[in-house]
Amino acid sequence: MEGRQPKSGLSRIQRFKLLGRSYVEIAVCYASLYLAIPEKSFLNAPVGSFESLYFSWITITTTGFGDITPRNVIARVMCMSEIGIGLMLIVFAVGSYFAYSASNNQGNQ
Repeated sequence: MEGRQPKSGLSRIQRFKLLGRSYVEIAVCYASLYLAIPEKSFLNAPVGSFESLYFSWITITTTGFGDITPRNVIARVMCMSEIGIGLMLIVFAVGSYFAYSASNNQGNQ
């Protein structure tokens, strides 16, 4: 990759906006899934769309307050996959930042 310019043509700000939108879209999709599974899948189940989005956002950011807890395998697997996706997006954001910085530094030399 040394000496090659990024093919996307996106600026650093555009890349972070895209990653941020992806973060929000994934959180909303998982919030919808959490509403679709039975309430008995959770301890203190999210009863409305706001609570479901709250739980999804807390899960994808790996904060995990513990006020809503998955109780069965399906809910736990969903939480694990959301955490994995959230971590991958953080890695992509950091990698994108450093790749853009490195390409700009090579262009300035």
